[in-house]
Amino acid sequence: YLKRQLFDVEEQIQQLERVRNTLDRVLRENNCRSAIDDEVRDAERRSRYAIVSTDLQNEFLEGGSMYCRRIYNIIEPLRAMLERARAMGIPVIYVRDSHHRNDPELEIWPDHCLEGTWGAQIIDALSPAPEDYVLKKNYFNAFIGTKLQATLKKLGTETIIFTGWRTHVCVAQTAIEAFQRGYRILVAGDC
Repeated sequence: YLKRQLFDVEEQIQQLERVRNTLDRVLRENNCRSAIDDEVRDAERRSRYAIVSTDLQNEFLEGGSMYCRRIYNIIEPLRAMLERARAMGIPVIYVRDSHHRNDPELEIWPDHCLEGTWGAQIIDALSPAPEDYVLKKNYFNAFIGTKLQATLKKLGTETIIFTGWRTHVCVAQTAIEAFQRGYRILVAGDC
């Protein structure tokens, strides 16, 4: 309950900051109509798209229990994409793997992304910005047991751009579920 309340308060703060920025711009430019038209266009763009980035964690880097050198190929393109999306006002949602020692998934894969460890942390080069959302998951499908659906709904998302690691596992299962829920799906091939 308290986490939900905190989420709601943070959303209200973001909305008030957008209003403050619009009012500041109106006063600076002395052009109310232009500033409000820009704000409406920005709000419409923000509401239609969201980026969902899955499992961008240290565990997949060198030194992690599930190391794969190919992850290094997506870090720079993804960093640039997320930076551009934020500049455009497109919300970024990180969904990160989070496990405890008794999770059933650890019977399939080696111990990985154990809560509180270096492996569970998001890769430094892809660190979330303050306005980004960070959700924890412990299933392949990021809709199960998370607030992903509620977050997308609150944002008014219609199209999800998927990025992340293990496209054939967690990204795929989450994208299939998103499609079943009526979202338009895009997968960034180089991210």
